[in-house]
Amino acid sequence: MNPMNFKRFRTYAPIALVLMLLSGCMAEKQTAMSDKQLFESVRTGMSRVDVEKLLGKPVLELGSEIYYGKPPKIEKWQSPPAPTSISVVYSPENVVQSKKFYGGNK
Repeated sequence: MNPMNFKRFRTYAPIALVLMLLSGCMAEKQTAMSDKQLFESVRTGMSRVDVEKLLGKPVLELGSEIYYGKPPKIEKWQSPPAPTSISVVYSPENVVQSKKFYGGNK
């Protein structure tokens, strides 16, 4: 390698590395949506297949209400906090008829 090119490499390599790491972190933050953002992404008329691509499989089905969410991770001795969940009611055509959000804004 030419000594002049090596000097440029030593100067710009750390900058390039930092930029790559920052862009990776930003991309990860953009893909991770809060529960409230996920709720807002569910639209009336959306198919159940599309809802489950977004929210995952339901955690509970009670009659016509289908609940999506993450159960809280707790120790055996702790009382479980109310988990954040999204309730969806589907029409007979399997599209979103209504939705409700339960929990905090995490």
